[in-house]
This record gives sequence, structure tokens and C-alpha cells, in this order.
Amino acid sequence: MNKLEVKVIIALIVFVYFYMLWEKNRVRNGYASYGERAPRYVPDRMWEEEDEGRTPPSAKYEPRYERRFERPPAPNGTSVGDWILNAAVTDGFDFPVGKPDGTGYYIAQGFLQSGHQGEDWNGISAGNSDLGDPVYAVANGVVYESRNNGGNWGNVVRIAHNIGTKDRPIILESLYAHLDTMFVRKGDQVRRGDNIGAIGTANGRHNAHLHFELRDQLYKELGSTGYGSSEYNLSPTAFISDHRPRWFN
Repeated sequence: MNKLEVKVIIALIVFVYFYMLWEKNRVRNGYASYGERAPRYVPDRMWEEEDEGRTPPSAKYEPRYERRFERPPAPNGTSVGDWILNAAVTDGFDFPVGKPDGTGYYIAQGFLQSGHQGEDWNGISAGNSDLGDPVYAVANGVVYESRNNGGNWGNVVRIAHNIGTKDRPIILESLYAHLDTMFVRKGDQVRRGDNIGAIGTANGRHNAHLHFELRDQLYKELGSTGYGSSEYNLSPTAFISDHRPRWFN
């Protein structure tokens, strides 16, 4: 190897190193990669008004829930917003099934296909072969809703993620629908890769699959079907692919 080749290799290594630093800073400052729309900046304690009347942090677990994860520190009277701000900042995103890369699953219906606002993930054997398979939190966050919504939705878990910093939070929501079982409840702190539920059929309304969404706003209505037009839905696979853990490490 001559001197020129050595210099080229060194230059490439330096370029890649600084590019990764630049990308890391973009993500942490709220700018998404490769043209993906970035989640909006969320000011401190914006949830106080919206959280009024919801279950307080001191609420006890209902019998149908199994406590698996640690609840972040939150004195009585604080809001879900405080839970989120006390939770761990994300360190990257993985896929919600076949962790970490979606191995063994495929997207049966994609984002914006026929107005679809999320992605439907199926096991590669299709049908109900994936019924009961584990569903994982895509990133560190706090569960802010976990309940049976009935109808076409069934059991739904919604997790808030801070992709910014403690001082400058940028909040993103991940939504997991049609679950057969939920292993978390409101206020639980989860880590990327934690088993939060199991793939279901929305009480027999669908073949087994996971309906998965990413949103850049909290507390938005589910709607009736998961189809339609929305300015707050993000492309799940595009966003996760652009925000894998390597950018944060």
C-alpha cells in the first residue's frame, strides 16, 4: 500500500467520523435525516391542561395488567408530562417485532398505502401464525396510554419518547394496536427492546398482526380505522431506519 492509498483511507475514516457526529447532533436537535419530517419541539410542562382528569400517577394497577417495568419518579399530583421528562432520553430506535431488525416479519400494508396511517407487521408465515408473538418498545420512553379501545383497534399501547434532551425535549409517540395482551400500563417506563405486549387480532376482527404508528404529537384521536389523512403521522420504517442506535452511540 503506497502513501497515497494510506492518505485516502485516513481521509475516509475522518470523514465518516465527523459525518456521524454531525448526524447525531441533527437528531438530538430535532432535525430528522434524509428528508424525514422532524417532530416538533415540545416545551416544558405542555401536557398539564391536556392531562386534566386523567389517571393520576398514584393510581394503582388494575388486575388485568402485569407490572414488568419501573415507573419513573413522579410525586403525587404531577402530570404525564413530568413522567416523560423524568424518563430516559432515547438512544436510538429498533423495530417493534423481530427485534432489533424485524427479522421474521414483513410489512403487509405500508404507510400511506390506501391512506393507511401506519404499518401492518405480519409474521412471514402469514395468517394467524404470529398470534401471541412478542411486541417490543421501539425506544426508551414512558407509557402514557394502555387500554382496550374496542372496535377495530382492540388493545392499544401508546408510548411517549423524548428524542431531544432533558433541557430541550422533543416528543415522539409510538402506537401499538390490536394487541392480544398488554404487559404495561400508564406511567411505566420502558427501554428499547422491552416486551410490552403480544400480537393479537383486535378481539377477532382481523387476522393476527401488529398495527404500528409513529406520531409527532400526543393525545391525538385514534380515529375509527387507522386510515385517512393526518399531518402528525410519520413513516415508521423510514424514521426508524434513519434513527438506529448507531447514530446515538
